[in-house]
Amino acid sequence: MNAIKRATLILHYLASVGVPAGVSEISRAMRSRKGTVCRTLSQLENEQLVAQDVATRGYVLGVKVMEIGLIAQSQLDLRSASRPYLHQLRDETGETVSLSLRIGLERMFVDLVESKHEVRQIPEMGKRSPLWCGSGKAILAFLGESDSGAVMESLRSAGTQVLASGQILDAGRLREQLAQVRSQGFVVTVGERQPGVVGVAAPIFGREHQVLGAICVGGPLPRFGVEEATRFVAAVVGAAGRISLCLGDDRGKARSMGDEIAPDRDAVKGGVRAGHLP
Repeated sequence: MNAIKRATLILHYLASVGVPAGVSEISRAMRSRKGTVCRTLSQLENEQLVAQDVATRGYVLGVKVMEIGLIAQSQLDLRSASRPYLHQLRDETGETVSLSLRIGLERMFVDLVESKHEVRQIPEMGKRSPLWCGSGKAILAFLGESDSGAVMESLRSAGTQVLASGQILDAGRLREQLAQVRSQGFVVTVGERQPGVVGVAAPIFGREHQVLGAICVGGPLPRFGVEEATRFVAAVVGAAGRISLCLGDDRGKARSMGDEIAPDRDAVKGGVRAGHLP
């Protein structure tokens, strides 16, 4: 039995019994030597996949397993609720629509519906990106003080960042941008993650108005410029609101009325040029 299979079986066993299990008990269940089981448990404990109960000295599932499970469940719920709206936005805008899930202090692309244009932008599924870049700002702007502070501290530690388009981003400028995102409920980005790509994104919330991710419409210049992105703000915000409502957001009903939003297009375009908008 190879190490990966042995580790997997131990995790399955601990999940099935639901109580702390000792080395001897696990060894009997696995039909493996105690020394072999001890070594595997030690490796799993180092990775926080198992933990030792203080009272019984038996082993239980660790925090990393819980974290993986929560991420998987969040991803399934978010994708299921969002899928119809990804298709709807793609058909309305003609551009690629992507879905990002917040994972800790980063985001990960978990779903998309591609544009039918021959030239289109296609985010890499499963890839993690910083929240201070591109449509991640639609998530970052609505994080709690502790998490947003941690992101800002990581940016300060890293120093000035040069985005894909050559724009300069520092912590002070980012704070100004995030305040505007919170005020307007969406973000327009130009060439931050990929040069020559414009996107418009809005946050998705769950229960207790906790930000879970973001939905974004993006396309290449010059076909999809700031004017086109701004024209679809209401549609993107409305879709994000309806998804949020499906996920239990108590404010989702108001946000789903995206057709009532009429952003000042000149202000948006001016903000992008001046660097006040991402």
